[in-house]
Amino acid sequence: DLLISGCEEETANFMIGAFLQGTELTDIFDDLLSPAMRRIGDLWFKGELSVAQEHLASRAAHYAVHKLRTSLPLPEMKGKTAFCAAFEGDLHELPSYLAQVTIENEGWEVMNFGANTPLFSLTEEARQYAPQAICLSATYMTEIERLARDYRELRETTLKLKIPVILGGKPFEDDNIRRRFPAELYAETFAEVGHFIER
Repeated sequence: DLLISGCEEETANFMIGAFLQGTELTDIFDDLLSPAMRRIGDLWFKGELSVAQEHLASRAAHYAVHKLRTSLPLPEMKGKTAFCAAFEGDLHELPSYLAQVTIENEGWEVMNFGANTPLFSLTEEARQYAPQAICLSATYMTEIERLARDYRELRETTLKLKIPVILGGKPFEDDNIRRRFPAELYAETFAEVGHFIER
């Protein structure tokens, strides 16, 4: 309800309050925010929310996560770097941002390339910076043939440089998609991302 109403401050205070009461960061993402955003997506799909209302909710969520992020205690830095991004064609910013905050909370630096990131460009960045992990999200996938071709080049680079790849999002629930997009982890929750990075 707070998100649909676009209540940025109230949503932020709700999440910060949950954290201060002892709720794990990834539980806030997995058990509070993600189900709410999925519900909002379902309401939009059914025509019960307008595009404008869905955008307002997404902005409120992004603001709230940003404010929560600035309230977190600084972790001990590990001297490691991760990339986060959403697949090309996917305009959703929030999943890769939640992954960023999750990984930062483990003491890693994160370079977040945001939504709609071309894989060939990400491959060039990986060759230049050689991060210790790459985390990619996909709420949906378009032009799968081209994405799979571009991903093969990224995958060859990550294997050569020994960079583990984390993939998350609904498309990767499909075994056929997983075969075309091999990875070290197909994360279904942000807690899984956190545990993987911690290990």
